[in-house]
Amino acid sequence: MAGADLAYVATAGATGLALALSLWGVRLRASRAASLRSRSAFSEALAQALAEHRAALAAFDDMRIPVGPDATAGPALGDPAVARAFANAETADSGPILDAVREAAPGRLAALVERGEPMDLTLAHAERLWRVEGRASAGEAWLRLAPADPAPGAAEGASEGGLGLLADVSPSPAWVVDAAGRLVWANRAWLTEMRVETLEEARKSALSFDRGADALIAEARRLNGRQEGFRWVSGGGRRKAWLVIAEPAPGAAGAVLAFAIDMTEAEETRDTLRRHVEAHDETLNHLADAVVIFGPSKRLAFHNRAFQTLFDLEPAWLDERPTHAELLDRLRQTRQLPEVVDYSGWRARELDFYGASEAAPDDSWSLPDGRTLRVVRQPHPLGGVLLLFSDITDELR
Repeated sequence: MAGADLAYVATAGATGLALALSLWGVRLRASRAASLRSRSAFSEALAQALAEHRAALAAFDDMRIPVGPDATAGPALGDPAVARAFANAETADSGPILDAVREAAPGRLAALVERGEPMDLTLAHAERLWRVEGRASAGEAWLRLAPADPAPGAAEGASEGGLGLLADVSPSPAWVVDAAGRLVWANRAWLTEMRVETLEEARKSALSFDRGADALIAEARRLNGRQEGFRWVSGGGRRKAWLVIAEPAPGAAGAVLAFAIDMTEAEETRDTLRRHVEAHDETLNHLADAVVIFGPSKRLAFHNRAFQTLFDLEPAWLDERPTHAELLDRLRQTRQLPEVVDYSGWRARELDFYGASEAAPDDSWSLPDGRTLRVVRQPHPLGGVLLLFSDITDELR
């Protein structure tokens, strides 16, 4: 090939190579630009998703805290105000939260981190109750912290949560104390009963509903079980009767829930009724006729002295409160009942009067010793039956 031809071929080859390299460069730049645009779009979508995720977490009154294998807290997600309120500080540090959980339930926290066992507990901290939930997900342990009681000031303004509002507007005093017996929360009725305006005022004055109620709460904490007690409490120039119920908060480290039910009217009514019954019994005791009352359980509730004398019954035996059937059997043994062929049937008819709404017609018993008794049966107002026996032997002669 001539020199001119070789030069032409070389020039053409170089030109083709340059063109190919240019085209490859264009394609590479286009590919890189497309890749950059794709990565930028992905980054923007990821940032948007992360922002939405954080906004969703922050929208609720709680915090989510990752817990590492060494039981240390990672960066928290959620509402920073929750952490600040828990730590009672300006910074939203999750360390105090984990420290409080570790102190309250070290074994359960370890079980969550090491074996993924779920945990639920209530903490009394910073003069409030907090709900703590622990769950394991994707090989990592998480804690969720949220208030379990109305926020401070809710006793004056009422919390918006259903249960918090229900407790706050309840007419019965209700309150919560921590493991040291300090007041954590109280509803309006408690504040009204204690004659204070705010929960803070009650705390500063170290007010207590009643020393007996405090002892009941301490017992509930010690036994880790519900306790009930009846208390008469003086206040405002009047004594009130209260049924106090104390129960440990589920999963809490010593926190106890308590509420008191006003039983004053019921107790005063019961006391009035008791006095009426005592006066009635005393009146019956002065009757010449024998009177015996059996309660709804068919067990002896009252007898006057004339009844004991009429049938010559031992006082100690009567004090054992025998049943109506046992009394009939005893009278039969001493031959102080009418002699009948079918005693079982006769006794069943005698016991069949319970539940009747009207008095039965007067009956008479002719006893083996020659006496004749008039027997009156009538329902007792408090349930059961009242029997009245009159010796009419002399009237029939």
